[in-house]
Amino acid sequence: MDFVRFSKKELSDILETIEAAAGCASAVDFGRVLDRASALIEADNGVCGLAKMDSGKGMRVLGLVNRGHPAGWLNAYMAERLYRSDPVLRYIFERKKAHNWKEAFDAFPGDCDAFTRRLSDFELTSGIASGLVTAASDKVSIISFAGDRDRFREREKAILDILTPHLHEAISRVSKAESIRSGPLSSREIEVLKWIKDGKTNWEVSVILDVSERTVKFHLNNIMAKLEASNRTHAVAKAVWKGLLD
Repeated sequence: MDFVRFSKKELSDILETIEAAAGCASAVDFGRVLDRASALIEADNGVCGLAKMDSGKGMRVLGLVNRGHPAGWLNAYMAERLYRSDPVLRYIFERKKAHNWKEAFDAFPGDCDAFTRRLSDFELTSGIASGLVTAASDKVSIISFAGDRDRFREREKAILDILTPHLHEAISRVSKAESIRSGPLSSREIEVLKWIKDGKTNWEVSVILDVSERTVKFHLNNIMAKLEASNRTHAVAKAVWKGLLD
């Protein structure tokens, strides 16, 4: 890596970001690290996820920290299985280095038109991404930043290449800690969440499951606590990201 291209201030900021990543103990900590990285590469927002690629089953998200990326896009990405045609994800697997989105689109044009049209639905036009693949466990980190114009060049890619292994380690550590802390959902909790995902109200779920509405609310409160979700919709989204719902 040619560090001469960076100013002393940039080098100091990069080092501070690496140190902050090493000290991450929670998703909140990691969010602050993503903010630092966004500022370094002058991005508008950032998101980092850790996923496991399950053969024949698709992608299961193990952890996700979002700092301003459109939530609708993240939901669509999983619900519509857009990862199957995502050229950015393929670039991470095959070329293993930071790149702007356009490089990935040009490198793997296969289903690119449909994918980019879906991106534009959420006003996502340009960005930069990287990640690491842990071959032994089929886990991949996806680190992506977006901007309102194409301004990501060699400087930004060089910074992201430096930060990527540290961000990968941090999201892996935080995701494991969050998983242990949240605990698994019970079969009944998953059943309740599936009906909520289908648009049922608490009362409708109580009728379907032949339980009281108070019991449904009790299960829902437990679900939101375990998933650290702010409301029903957020709980469903996080469960989908984690691969808990079919």
